[in-house]
Amino acid sequence: MDDAVGDGGRQDVLREIAGASPAEEPLPDVMPEEPEPPAPPSPEDPPSASLRTPVRPSWWARHRHELAGLVTAGVSLVWISLGIASRGWGPSLIGVLFALGALLIGSRAVWAAD
Repeated sequence: MDDAVGDGGRQDVLREIAGASPAEEPLPDVMPEEPEPPAPPSPEDPPSASLRTPVRPSWWARHRHELAGLVTAGVSLVWISLGIASRGWGPSLIGVLFALGALLIGSRAVWAAD
């Protein structure tokens, strides 16, 4: 740039580039509009019409943990019986593990919900 051009000249060039006129006034502060309050409920609609009753869970959803515990206990009895009948430790230990699983299901899901 030329040093001969003064600060005033630079400002004029910048205004010309930006397309702004030198006599332009700053914009006034615009106040945001207040949000419109929600409409009051009409007298024809009873208040219970807008409220829904919660959906009851199905029988399966309410008792699936109990059933899982019972099935696991039954499987553990079968494995323990197989271990005793075959006189081996392997099936008996598997039965004990299933019994511990049934105990954990009962303690975490069933008894904790009471």
